[in-house]
Amino acid sequence: MLPLLGEGIFSQDGPAWKRSRELIRHQFVRVHKETPQSFAPHVDVLLAGIAEAATADGRIDLKPLMFEYTLSTTTGLLFGEPHSNMPKEQGDAVRQNYDDASFGCGIRVRLADAAFLYNPAKFKKACRAVRDWATFFASKAMQYKDEHGEQAAAEKYPFIIDLWKEMQDFDLVRDQLLHILVAGRDSTASLLCWTM
Repeated sequence: MLPLLGEGIFSQDGPAWKRSRELIRHQFVRVHKETPQSFAPHVDVLLAGIAEAATADGRIDLKPLMFEYTLSTTTGLLFGEPHSNMPKEQGDAVRQNYDDASFGCGIRVRLADAAFLYNPAKFKKACRAVRDWATFFASKAMQYKDEHGEQAAAEKYPFIIDLWKEMQDFDLVRDQLLHILVAGRDSTASLLCWTM
């Protein structure tokens, strides 16, 4: 998973893994304090999507709706603004690259020690695009911090600024964001689909 995620909890062992785990646990404590109202706009978009997706006989494919919902909630918490705020064409491109990169990582995980054998151009391009996307948001938060001060940045981009305070390394901050994005999007969307 290293080509997509870089250094973080899913690609580390030993003391580095333990440090990543502590950083992430600290962040999840903050997320648990979020009020349900912070999720209301995302739920509204989800409900509108369900209404639009209903077929004539009332059947609905929840999978794409739940994956979009969890992508928006997770990016809102991590990046300070949800994926759903992006223009449709750009958002669709990010989602497609993310899906292509995740699919490739799934194949590589199954190959275990032979993971290096699966490295097609489409996978590399998708990983690079997702990493560039996360870099954009991390850079935006760092620029905001430089222009408005750390306190103001911590209010607007709390997750990124907290990671920065702990790590003081831009690349590691970006990588940790990607690791948490993977954990917050796919597993939660799958759980919601199966629950419904």
